[in-house]
Amino acid sequence: NQWLPLVIQYVDPFLSTEIEKGAKWAKEIGGALEGTKFGVICLTPENKDSTWIHYEVGALAKTSDALIWTFLTDIRSSDVPQPIGQFQHTSAEKKDALRLIRTINERLVDVSETPLSTSILDKSFEKHWPDLERRLKEINEEYAESNGDRETTTGRSGERSE
Repeated sequence: NQWLPLVIQYVDPFLSTEIEKGAKWAKEIGGALEGTKFGVICLTPENKDSTWIHYEVGALAKTSDALIWTFLTDIRSSDVPQPIGQFQHTSAEKKDALRLIRTINERLVDVSETPLSTSILDKSFEKHWPDLERRLKEINEEYAESNGDRETTTGRSGERSE
């Protein structure tokens, strides 16, 4: 939530976890998605089958002309169930993440914003990528510690091994 606006300042992410306790979540999500042109869905082995993720993807898919990208953390494309499996996937590797960021930047025109120049975007990505890579590694380690049933390591290139 905090990383993407550092790279592309015009992006203002909405996370369903930000919904106030006691609020009618379906109404909140519907309101947030109204007029949304694109969404990034972060998938992990633990949440890929989540009813809530599938609900949110479905709600976004109903939005006219919306694009949906999945960001895969410690999961392969072949492990993503349908109907989410039909969308273009992005792995949590630097080269693929940069391609996604460039695509998001290009789509800013769809929401009446001016995309960053490629050189500025690339510099911003390079500056902030280590923070995201570090945070993804921390999340994977925290999960491994709390579950104790698997160990995951992240290499410098962002590739995962078990």
